[in-house]
Amino acid sequence: QAARGLGRIGGHDSIDLLTNALSTDRSEEVRREAALALGRIATSQDTKVIEALRNATLSNDPYLVSAAENALANINSRNP
Repeated sequence: QAARGLGRIGGHDSIDLLTNALSTDRSEEVRREAALALGRIATSQDTKVIEALRNATLSNDPYLVSAAENALANINSRNP
């Protein structure tokens, strides 16, 4: 829920926290929520986010892969 909340109310200040959660949290649910939150607030200029999301697409968790792909699509749609 924290990752979801950061994505809703947090701006760029929360990107580092969410990127870290996406990359290192043990909970797949937290990682999925972090990916979705990053998709809402990151831009194409956030290269660390893009890299973390691309790495998440290699996960064995199909739901995380889907969340990361959706996040990347959201970022790309706002920044053609």
